[in-house]
Amino acid sequence: ILPLMRALSLMTSLTLLGAAAGQATHFVGPGGHAQITDAIAIANPGDIVLVWPGTYQNFSLPSV
Repeated sequence: ILPLMRALSLMTSLTLLGAAAGQATHFVGPGGHAQITDAIAIANPGDIVLVWPGTYQNFSLPSV
């Protein structure tokens, strides 16, 4: 899981560098939302959800 978290962190960092005006970044973890679903619930299309390392509740994303 650690290599996956590093890869996701790198991808997120690269995304943050290319973020366009009007995009918001929602943090999950210390100083941010308690759960991933909390950040997803308020995110708009094009927003970024940055998840800090940690243990979060299991969840499923609805199919689009």
